[in-house]
Amino acid sequence: MNCPRCKSTLSAGANFCDRCGQRITATRSRLRPAQMLFWIVASFVGFVLTIFLIATLAAPPSRSGIAQPSKTTRSSAPSAAPDLELVKSGWKRQGYIIYITGAVRNNSQRTFHYAQINFNLYDKSGAQVGIALANVNNLEPRGLWKFKAAVLEDEASTYEMKDLTGF
Repeated sequence: MNCPRCKSTLSAGANFCDRCGQRITATRSRLRPAQMLFWIVASFVGFVLTIFLIATLAAPPSRSGIAQPSKTTRSSAPSAAPDLELVKSGWKRQGYIIYITGAVRNNSQRTFHYAQINFNLYDKSGAQVGIALANVNNLEPRGLWKFKAAVLEDEASTYEMKDLTGF
């Protein structure tokens, strides 16, 4: 270590410089409590997220061979088609994630600036275990929207469309 004033080499543990008499204070390289807390919390959060991602990606999918769902909703409008119409839907697996995919048609002459489709998810006993949804902006008149709604519930085996809205 060197003297901050005259830059001469100091002996170990010296309180004063032998050459110029400058008082030597111990330099603190420790973090302040707030900095230490920040790094402890950041490290913990990073650790938890890493474990979660490893567990999620390493786990084998719990569903295999999912068939076409038994609960679906079809439009039962009289003769006129609704402005927004579900024209098809089904399950699709991409890697470890399962989606409800399909198409919605805008049967109107106006643009829907926002449209959303909602599905209830059910387990094998028929109990609701969650929801899935998808949305789109600026669905043009007579346009077809190909949607993909992620199914995040491992227990889900069937679905039912609950809502199709737009404005």
